[in-house]
Amino acid sequence: MLKLPNNIQRDIKGRFISNNEKLWKFDKDFINYFKTENDILSFANSFWGISLTNKDLIDLKLFSEVVKLALQGLSPNKISKRLELSRGKIVNWVYKENLPPAVRLIQHYIDQKTMFDDECKLLSINSTKGGLLTGPWLYVPEKISKYNDLLKLIHQLPPLPIASKTANQFGINSIENYKPLFFAYLLGVLVGDSRKFGIKRKRRTTRRIGLSLTKIHPSNRRFGKFVVLCSTSLGLRMKRIKDEKPGKRNKNPFFRWASQCSTLIQWVYNTCLGLNDDQVTTYDPIKADWILTAPREFKIWFLQGVADSDGFIDVGVSQVGIITGPNTDLIKNILRTLEVHTRKKFLHKGKLGVVMIKARHAYKLPVFNIYVKSYRYKLLEKIARARRFNHHWPNWLIQKIYELSDNGLSEVEIIKKLLNEYSIFITRKNLHKRLVRCKRNDKK
Repeated sequence: MLKLPNNIQRDIKGRFISNNEKLWKFDKDFINYFKTENDILSFANSFWGISLTNKDLIDLKLFSEVVKLALQGLSPNKISKRLELSRGKIVNWVYKENLPPAVRLIQHYIDQKTMFDDECKLLSINSTKGGLLTGPWLYVPEKISKYNDLLKLIHQLPPLPIASKTANQFGINSIENYKPLFFAYLLGVLVGDSRKFGIKRKRRTTRRIGLSLTKIHPSNRRFGKFVVLCSTSLGLRMKRIKDEKPGKRNKNPFFRWASQCSTLIQWVYNTCLGLNDDQVTTYDPIKADWILTAPREFKIWFLQGVADSDGFIDVGVSQVGIITGPNTDLIKNILRTLEVHTRKKFLHKGKLGVVMIKARHAYKLPVFNIYVKSYRYKLLEKIARARRFNHHWPNWLIQKIYELSDNGLSEVEIIKKLLNEYSIFITRKNLHKRLVRCKRNDKK
């Protein structure tokens, strides 16, 4: 048991005080750490993504000396002279008014000690601009090998109050039940076309999510709002910011959203996606084979996050494409576990990987999220529910096609017009055959 000098006693809250003046605001566990711990740096290994500077190490050593001298009964004045430190600094330290960053970490380490897991490390979702960690605290694995490794973290994530209100607007009543799916969708968006800004600070790297979506499609506003729901349901602040006006690079205005900076997003980037800080999702493949071990719904929502970001519909061939970039093989493998047949293709001279899925299979999955109801989802739904004529076309339909062609509409434009106005779908191949036959008949 820790023995204290006669002039140091405990107050009713277990804090240490001096007979001469109130000197301590630390509890006994904190004091014991400095009194009994052989390696005062041992706490540092319990935090994820935190590195101490040389100044931190110096301040920590000095603070340790201050603690030992104070426990011997020395006053701040005497400690100041002994260590050649200003009395103001020592008073700030012992009154807990301006602690060195490393000492604050020790306090967090002691406060969160019950959370420790041999394979996990401490991580704070929030921090101040000055770098103070403010929680909520999580314990996160250093490596994700299987879905269950991630599930332990997801259950800890505290939804923000605004999330419930937003969820109700989408017809979702239970955030807790949807949290794994929200995580999957947000992960897919990160792999897709969102921006992942890394910000290097003195002791750690934080990251934020940025989302820019064209206003050409009004449903993009709903998509952005759903991403905000996913983020806030997982304890991360995210909001809509000022729209981007048309400029030299973008002819159309954009909706925009941005999340808070958080070490949690950095952890997701490094650990869940397996990317280093100098890698980007556009060119570097993610290392996330653990998704193959996840439940069916998790995989689908992950794919939906990617598809709602980087998907498209090739109306002419009745197929859905997902721009997968360097992750084509992983996306194909995930779809294979879902028993969905796919084919690979490459755009832009073989530089851009794409996975193609037949429209009926994509709609059955579905590859686009049913809550978001993007313009792609609505188009896919129209194609899936439309009438089809394989061999015998009604005369009115044949005449309509000839009429539209004579009016200068392209084959794709004719397909879309028939789909939107008559709920009839014809592949480009069949349409082309019919138009060629018409031209031959006209020549005769």
